[in-house]
Amino acid sequence: MKNRFLKLSILFTCLFFIKTPLIVSANGPTASEIASSMLSTGLFDTPVLQKEASTEEEIINAALMLRPSCIQIRIGNQVGSGSIIKISDESILILTAKHVVKNWENEDSHLVIFFDGLIKEGGLVDVSENRDLAVIKVETDSFLPEDLIRLRSVPLFMGSSSLEDDSIGSDDPAGENSKAAYDKLKNNSSIVFSLESEVIPDPLQNQKYNIYGNDTKIADGYVYGMLQNKDIMVTDFGYNMLYAKCSAHEGMSGGGVFDQYGNYVALLSGGSDDNEMVATSLPDIISFLETIKP
Repeated sequence: MKNRFLKLSILFTCLFFIKTPLIVSANGPTASEIASSMLSTGLFDTPVLQKEASTEEEIINAALMLRPSCIQIRIGNQVGSGSIIKISDESILILTAKHVVKNWENEDSHLVIFFDGLIKEGGLVDVSENRDLAVIKVETDSFLPEDLIRLRSVPLFMGSSSLEDDSIGSDDPAGENSKAAYDKLKNNSSIVFSLESEVIPDPLQNQKYNIYGNDTKIADGYVYGMLQNKDIMVTDFGYNMLYAKCSAHEGMSGGGVFDQYGNYVALLSGGSDDNEMVATSLPDIISFLETIKP
């Protein structure tokens, strides 16, 4: 009888513990803490591919990887593109084409539309005197931390990971890939690609916010083609540019041009109906950025 009572006690004890819910708590980093860590360590740069994207599927994956760095810019009715080149405590800097911002002073609306659909008001930092280049900015504190940590910057050789000072142009080992990649581009051999986005008639009314950018159509597609000449005089612009057979179209001006590893090698400046694209090359971009202190 005594043993039977003992067994019953053990059984009831087991049932009691089984029915009692197990409560486990874990304290992970907050979005604010993650954002602060990313800002202090320069973790916003998009990583480059370890293997060359040689198939269309691989180019699509490279384009998707770069999407969070891609911007749509709307100055009044003028629509263009851009790339995030630096994210710091103070501002998010965006490289675009000068002709995209040519009406800046005459327009009251200067919209910067991010890949996930967030819309911010931009400020003009500087424009190049002799190249189709400009830099605009958005204040970092206008973002919630959970929105900020989803953005990425292109891996440019211009100090995008350096936060020791406010200068744009400074040596950055993390960005040397782009400079080396540009030097390795070969005429009639290298493939380059650029991202395209759909122009929204009224972004303030119709642009949707989605953390993955699924509904925004910002950098939702891509174009790619064969590099023809990376240093050829283009009379319409008055300086030597990168020239490729690629179906760039209206609204893509100011966007990045990338090699098959995802390195930023040029800024798209123009296209033609004959499947041609011209872009301002990385050496000219670096020279311009080195003169700016926002």
